[in-house]
Amino acid sequence: MEKKIQIDYTRTKVQLSRPVLHDGKELNEVSFDWGSLTGKDMLEIERKMNAAGKTMGSARFSGDFLLGMAERASDQHLDKGFFERMPLGDYHNVRDGAKNFLFYSELQNTALEDGSEDNA
Repeated sequence: MEKKIQIDYTRTKVQLSRPVLHDGKELNEVSFDWGSLTGKDMLEIERKMNAAGKTMGSARFSGDFLLGMAERASDQHLDKGFFERMPLGDYHNVRDGAKNFLFYSELQNTALEDGSEDNA
């Protein structure tokens, strides 16, 4: 019997390796709702990067773009300073969550267009 495992790439929860201060509270975990992001969010992230003189080859590989996504998708309303204070491994887990969502959403769109996906 084939067993299907479904992973929800629209949400990420990261257990922090050590607490990080945010708004006077120590956070031990952070969560992100990537699925809540809109085209407007993506365009505003790009505009902000362009205004800062930063260029982007691919959103999936741009640290600044992925960080912009994390700021907008965080359930705790985190800012750039929070991410800068995070332990590096935890920061990578957050970026990987954003990157995985972008890969997944592109894969889903491609699969739907060519008919190869069966509502997985």
